[in-house]
Amino acid sequence: MTILQVPSLSVVEELTLPTKQPAKRKRLHPQLRIVSLLETPPIREGTDRYRKMLVVMSCFTVGSALRELKNLARPIGGGVDIRLAEKVGAIRLESSLEG
Repeated sequence: MTILQVPSLSVVEELTLPTKQPAKRKRLHPQLRIVSLLETPPIREGTDRYRKMLVVMSCFTVGSALRELKNLARPIGGGVDIRLAEKVGAIRLESSLEG
């Protein structure tokens, strides 16, 4: 019969694997310009996401879009809605220095 030895707590702490650093969240710069590529959002009309995307598409900068999204009645929008609009091809974000 073999007896297993359980390491003490301090040994267990030393043996823990190094933790992976969480990815930093990329923030949107407020001065980025929003260029609308479509007339209407490419998602189902009447949803909250559609309403938020209309707000994003009507703004000229990320900062103004964030302010407008925060002023909405529930549910409040934010940077995720801007990123989603960019992902589905409704808008393009440009630096204010670009032509």
